[in-house]
Amino acid sequence: MTLLADEGIILRALAFGESDKLVTWYGPHVGKITAIAKGAQKSKKRFCNKLEAFSCVQLSFRPPRSQVGLSFLEEAELLSANLRIRHNHLKYVAAMYVAEIVLRFTKEHDPDQDLYNLLKWATAALELNERFLKIPLFFHLQLLGLSGYRPGFTQCSHCDQVVTPRQVFTFSLHHGGILCANCQDMGERDQVPLSIQTCKMLAHAQDVTFETLRRIQPAQHSLREGLNVLHAYSQYLLQTDLHTWRILRDLLQQEQIAY
Repeated sequence: MTLLADEGIILRALAFGESDKLVTWYGPHVGKITAIAKGAQKSKKRFCNKLEAFSCVQLSFRPPRSQVGLSFLEEAELLSANLRIRHNHLKYVAAMYVAEIVLRFTKEHDPDQDLYNLLKWATAALELNERFLKIPLFFHLQLLGLSGYRPGFTQCSHCDQVVTPRQVFTFSLHHGGILCANCQDMGERDQVPLSIQTCKMLAHAQDVTFETLRRIQPAQHSLREGLNVLHAYSQYLLQTDLHTWRILRDLLQQEQIAY
């Protein structure tokens, strides 16, 4: 069987049997891959400290023999351990949220270079940035766009009225965009409140560079609103909840945290 190689960000590593690990990563050329790392739980050289969540790793693996089988991980070379994420509970929770979004919105063997670049930016930013909670917000926002579910924040998704400072908007989960005051009365139940300040911040953050994202500093209420809207929209799309959301939501309610 052909040996394949790719760089990747480890999304999840689980114990598998007594000595193996089941590892899932996302790479620029192979996409999301789940593979068995034989003997990884007891490895003192080949896989030791190389398969931790959120690490950036160069991986060599053998693809499955059938469409329903698993790949086999042969070698791993650590490129960046991102230790600050794993040693800081708050950053770890934010990174878990990022990883879960990737796991939920991607398919196996379906690569997207832009998504990998976004994921690599998010892990690097969490490793270095103290205002960590804006990272999962901007990551979630841009991943939705890359996945074909770009939310609309610049005009009413029903009548196309452009956002103005005096309007009161809600976010329609069904339409995937905001509704103006007039269109909110159509009887649609799946609406989430959203301030004009948060609308403008999210609209601006959808298409800018990573360097610009680094400079954007959302107000606390916009950070809360933005994450709440994107979570509700993703829950609507996936028809299931994100397990890490409750932990992240609890962090958002702690006023003493530096967002």
